Amino acid sequence: MSLEKIFHNIHWFEFSFTRKILILVFFIFHISLVCSVSDRGKYGNEFFGFWRPFAWDTSGWIARAGDFFAVYEAGHQAMLFRPVFRVQPELNFLPKSQSLMRAPYTATFRYPPLIAYSFGLVLNFLEPVASYKAWILFNELLIVIGIYLTAKRAKNSQTAFFVIIAWLAFYPIHIEYYMGQFSLFMGFLLFFTGMNLIRGRENKSVLWWGFSIFLKVYSIPFALYWFFRRKFQLPLFFIFALVLSSLFYFSIFPSDFNLFYERGISGRLFSIEKKPPIKIKGSISAKDESPALKKPPELYWGSMGVQRGVLALARLFYLKQDQGGNFLTPYWAHYVLFLTMLFPLPFMVLAARDKNKNPIVILALFSLGWFFWYFDTWEHHYTLLLPLLALLIAEEILKGYRAIIIYILLASPSLWIIFASPETNPLHPQNPVSYIIWETLYYLVKPLGVIWLFFSLWRFGMRPSSITSSR
Repeated sequence: MSLEKIFHNIHWFEFSFTRKILILVFFIFHISLVCSVSDRGKYGNEFFGFWRPFAWDTSGWIARAGDFFAVYEAGHQAMLFRPVFRVQPELNFLPKSQSLMRAPYTATFRYPPLIAYSFGLVLNFLEPVASYKAWILFNELLIVIGIYLTAKRAKNSQTAFFVIIAWLAFYPIHIEYYMGQFSLFMGFLLFFTGMNLIRGRENKSVLWWGFSIFLKVYSIPFALYWFFRRKFQLPLFFIFALVLSSLFYFSIFPSDFNLFYERGISGRLFSIEKKPPIKIKGSISAKDESPALKKPPELYWGSMGVQRGVLALARLFYLKQDQGGNFLTPYWAHYVLFLTMLFPLPFMVLAARDKNKNPIVILALFSLGWFFWYFDTWEHHYTLLLPLLALLIAEEILKGYRAIIIYILLASPSLWIIFASPETNPLHPQNPVSYIIWETLYYLVKPLGVIWLFFSLWRFGMRPSSITSSR
């Protein structure tokens, strides 16, 4: 296919000069997000590292590529026939001769064991830093493919223009790359699942979905979509493959099951503290003298899913402080969070049952459900919504002012820069009420985008499917 044909397919020749300039501007913005991942330069003073102060994750709290090296090192341990779940940050402080590590450092490995023996092994074909850089370039290639496929599906140049901007202007990509995460890749697995669904390629869609559950198990509930359509064999094959491979691993390394459960399941869906919480200003629990198991869940700067947003609202209405001026989390927040977790389930099941609903809407609803369930949602996790968000815009399922506002809520940097330093954070303790209002907004902005998108899709899902032919 010629270059001219490619640009024709994405409506490039139909764009006005102004729109072409705007695309160029956002392309430069996107490149700046990628370059800011570099460890060259100082925060905020040079092009490299400019965007880091705008997120908690990248402003010095977490080592660059820590999550990537966790999977990389798990693959290395798998090559040595060693337990992969022993890969944890504590190993960073051991001498190389004792730790048998290949990665320079690592975060905690919390994926299904099959990832270490497949994806992790592939990553080990290169040296750690080279593999990390190659992973970023691979994700950039996926974005180029996503731009082409979604702009090609757009019915007109205006929709194609907004789709291209949506891919380029998504700030959480910077955090995703910095941490070396796999949320964007997970989003692309679901994106290709959706692309094959709207083209009527059921078996290929199950194949892409099957790969996704090996990476992150939260997409398993979407199997209901095929079960309600009496298609059991392929979805069950992938589910059983995941379960059996995990059972086989844990039968060899039984002590690793507790590590996997504690890191990936326990406290991740619905948090009940099992140890005294870390006392962060503005984020300390009520009833501090109560037994550890009865402590209410905590707010945490790095986490901003729907449950954290609801928790911030509960604390705002509670509006009580301890003697140190820290705002207290009400104990009854446990029950509110449990209801928050259950809230999307009936909507998702009803959508999966309805054979007239657009499959992209159903897939997006199930993907959004994870942001209600998962207690420890970080800002980089929102990148998994980007591919589906672009597809929803391309199909004109999401359009108009609603699309613009939802996109801004999900794509913009969080309000962390306000709290990052004394110069930008003059609110506490001089005016604690103003402080807690701003902090509540910090936890609420992205969850509001998730909730609004969820209800927008549910309302669209009430109408008959408008699946278009392959373009």
